[in-house]
Amino acid sequence: DGAMLTRVRRLILKEKDVRDVTSLRARKVGQRHWIDIEARFDPRIEVSQVKKIIEVVKKSIMDEFERIEGVVVVSRAAEPELQETQP
Repeated sequence: DGAMLTRVRRLILKEKDVRDVTSLRARKVGQRHWIDIEARFDPRIEVSQVKKIIEVVKKSIMDEFERIEGVVVVSRAAEPELQETQP
């Protein structure tokens, strides 16, 4: 439901290197939910760090909600911020 997804989004964005949640959806199978997430991460961090953050996100979601059976997170690098240059 919408309130649950809003709470899930907030949990994800608490992680400092998560830049954005570009896709978030829940599927219900019986009485259980599966959460699919696509998130953008700081492009400067290493893949190993992204994997650690994903595990933290999954655990926090599973701990917060009883009826969630599984969480899938797809990671994308966020676009690097443009630097303003002086002439």
